[in-house]
Amino acid sequence: SSPAASAGSSSAASPLCSTRGMDGPRVLPVIPPEIVVIDQVTDILLEHGGFASALQQVWDHELQHRHVLLILIGDHHGRIYEHLRSYARAPLYGRFTAIWQAEPIRWADFSSAFRRWPIRDRLLAYAVTGGWPVFVKMIESDQLPRQAMAQLISSVQYRDGVIAILDQFDPTRRAAMTKTLRALAHSAASQLDLAKRSGLSRRVLNSVLVDLDIAELVKTDDIPIEGQLSLPQRVVFRLNDYQVRFFYRFLGATSVATSRQETLRSLKRESTGIGRFLAELVADRLLVPWLALVGPQKKPIGLMDWIGPLPGMPACDAALAVVDRQQRKVLICGVVGQVRPVGERRAQAFARTAMSLVSVSWPGYVGRSLLVSLSGFTARYRLRPSHDTHLTLDATTMVRGLARRQLKSK
Repeated sequence: SSPAASAGSSSAASPLCSTRGMDGPRVLPVIPPEIVVIDQVTDILLEHGGFASALQQVWDHELQHRHVLLILIGDHHGRIYEHLRSYARAPLYGRFTAIWQAEPIRWADFSSAFRRWPIRDRLLAYAVTGGWPVFVKMIESDQLPRQAMAQLISSVQYRDGVIAILDQFDPTRRAAMTKTLRALAHSAASQLDLAKRSGLSRRVLNSVLVDLDIAELVKTDDIPIEGQLSLPQRVVFRLNDYQVRFFYRFLGATSVATSRQETLRSLKRESTGIGRFLAELVADRLLVPWLALVGPQKKPIGLMDWIGPLPGMPACDAALAVVDRQQRKVLICGVVGQVRPVGERRAQAFARTAMSLVSVSWPGYVGRSLLVSLSGFTARYRLRPSHDTHLTLDATTMVRGLARRQLKSK
């Protein structure tokens, strides 16, 4: 779901060139170069192994001496793409003028385009599509949010697009790959936890994680705790692509499309799980930029030299820690994805848990806690002033603050 486009071109002149005559500079038109586009190159190579070598010979003997722009489009996941561009004996090594990797649409742009939708639906739609343009264009902002998403999710193209990611890997390892993706889709976890969830041996799991890392589908993070933790406990793995996370968490690994009505019912049944899922999305993609640009009490958090997840943090659905080693300060951030507004009891429970964690894991540090709610807080609790060590934030307020700061920076 994240194709890479690479282009090689001959040393042709640009479409316009400037010359200087007696009357001053003149701009003369130049015949534009021929453009040759080859799509799905990585798929072609799976079927025709000699294609890259033949293309290299054509380029070296013919095309590079002409006004030709050659554009190759393919999937940047997997070893075929790496073979094309990275190794000294690869047939196209050194022949690329430039390589561009397609990226998902930024959350800020997506949120602006769907600003009429409630924040929860915007977040869910962003996760469902992964921000990839091919799927974003299949939903319309003037539709009812859940119906628009159900229409996309129930389409064959959507499911086949996600499952196609498995096609880049060795067929003999796809069963282990599917189990690993299902385990990762649940939440970030250490290798020990993933082995328990998936039922795979550590050796097989490690091999799969290496493949996912090469494919840039998995990211590794260190848990930012000062205490002694073994390496298998300290390093956690998580899926980068939220579309893949949504698919393997809620839809399974079947390519059989369901009806729109069945998909709507499924989304309703999964409301609690989706709340936790959205909390993870907020923590990963929105909270850290908000801390850097806006910060608690409208002040940037300052030096953030160590940021990491806190898996299994009680009293919230997703959590991370921001550590300032120089000032010996730590901010424990939690996100709650429940549909109902958060009341005082749950907010205070989170604050107590956070401060207890600080005293145990960061002795000698000044600790604060920040609780983010996707549905706001109860009126009684909202009216009470925040304590210096315990701050609360509505997700809608956070999104608006980010949008304002990003608009000012443009």
